Amino acid sequence: MITIELVGPPQAWSAPKVTRNGHTFSPKYQQKLDHQCLVRQQHTSDPITWAVCIEIYFYMPIPKSTSNKTMNAILSGDVLHTKKPDIDNCCKYAIDVIKGIVIADDNQVCELRARKIYSKEPRTLIYVTSMIPDKIGC
Repeated sequence: MITIELVGPPQAWSAPKVTRNGHTFSPKYQQKLDHQCLVRQQHTSDPITWAVCIEIYFYMPIPKSTSNKTMNAILSGDVLHTKKPDIDNCCKYAIDVIKGIVIADDNQVCELRARKIYSKEPRTLIYVTSMIPDKIGC
């Protein structure tokens, strides 16, 4: 199993934007490059080229305006994160960041599990596991 940690609040994938002049740009491009740098520091082997299972935990920041009562409910796990960003867009971003570094392509993902959790330490944890029993390199 390979473990990757992206520090900071989890990010959601966003489609490239088009200006009035017709130019396209990606608002999160620099952030994605920074996260890819972190991934390269954590994973120095060649990208995996076989089927994988990816498990992602998004530790979402607790809003600053949270009352003590709600804070206790959040920390005990009674309150789930049901706000933006959407979990599917967070998964797209996380997989896009590890693509080409940890896995060769996102079409190798045969199983995906994800969860959003409130936390005092916002981050994203990505676990990559081989789906091929004789491939131990994962």
